[in-house]
Amino acid sequence: MAAIPVRTRWQATTLIAATLLGASAAPATEVFRWTDATGKVHFGDHPPEQGAAAMTIHSSAGGTDSGRRQQRTQRILDDFAHQRAEQAAMAQASAEKEATRDAHCAAARKERYRLEHANKLYRVNEDGERRVLAGAEYTGEIERARQAVEASCD
Repeated sequence: MAAIPVRTRWQATTLIAATLLGASAAPATEVFRWTDATGKVHFGDHPPEQGAAAMTIHSSAGGTDSGRRQQRTQRILDDFAHQRAEQAAMAQASAEKEATRDAHCAAARKERYRLEHANKLYRVNEDGERRVLAGAEYTGEIERARQAVEASCD
């Protein structure tokens, strides 16, 4: 048998692949193969006058079950919609978390600003009297406010 040229093999492969893809619409397809006088191999769905060998190609999809294909497509679309919904929920949760963090940060900054710019800092004791903070207590309150800003705004 003579070697089949690469171009002819490519054409034959393409025809067989196309036939297999088209076979999903039918349970079996008959393809004819023949060699002409010059030794060129041909494939076709109609036989020539003589000398063609019939080949039956069966569908791997199991016939004309377009319902299965539609179900598979719908399942893929449903999975995609579910993933998008999960991503949207995660984005929403992230945005809410970010908004909460921003609110805490703003409150901590406001408190720090208030403490840093106050003329006097004081605490109310058990008797309801104001006690002015001085020295280490004063700087300790301001440092706690700065640390709260760092913790809330990083």
